[in-house]
Amino acid sequence: MGQSRFRPSPELVIALLALFFALGGIGYAAATIGTSDIKNGAVTEEKLHDNAVTSVKIAPGQVQSTDLADDAVNSSKVKNGSLLGGDLAPGVLPRRAVSIDTVVPASSTVTLKTVDGLDAAATCDPSGHDTLSLKPTGTTSTADLSGTESGGSTLAPLNLEGGNGASVLSALPLDIDVIARNSAATSSFARFDLHLGSPSGPSNSCRAWGVIAPSG
Repeated sequence: MGQSRFRPSPELVIALLALFFALGGIGYAAATIGTSDIKNGAVTEEKLHDNAVTSVKIAPGQVQSTDLADDAVNSSKVKNGSLLGGDLAPGVLPRRAVSIDTVVPASSTVTLKTVDGLDAAATCDPSGHDTLSLKPTGTTSTADLSGTESGGSTLAPLNLEGGNGASVLSALPLDIDVIARNSAATSSFARFDLHLGSPSGPSNSCRAWGVIAPSG
């Protein structure tokens, strides 16, 4: 007895080919769609499954604030601990104030923090030449600042436009409290409230502390 052979109909062949290309298209789209392919504000909250957004799903720096509709991303849509700083483009999140509390060894200079092209530094000198400074990175004369400085019991105003920055050298304690910018690096000002305290701890080291609040 002869065996019958299955012969797919043209309609079945077309349907299978359509399914194959459809599945392949999904994989292609998932691998190639980037932020420039998404209309600004098109991704809304209801389009995202809970915990759908994780670090591995986003190329570093791809998410721009204009890509998201208002209130699209909330806590329930993002897996805890999944987003890293490199996943977000600059400016998406406001910058936070930085707290400083560090020991400056005797006879040494320590850079406390560099913010937007401004170097905050402290020198602890047992001979009495302690210094607290805020200067543009490098040798540029592009510092704009306004506020006060003090050394010991002397308080003095600080107002400078296009200069080399501020530096106070005097008996401890030292203090610089200003808003400042390096105009060659940014148009925005940051707040610097810095202090250098009396020698303490091993080998007459000094203590530097304060707060730096960058602009958002």
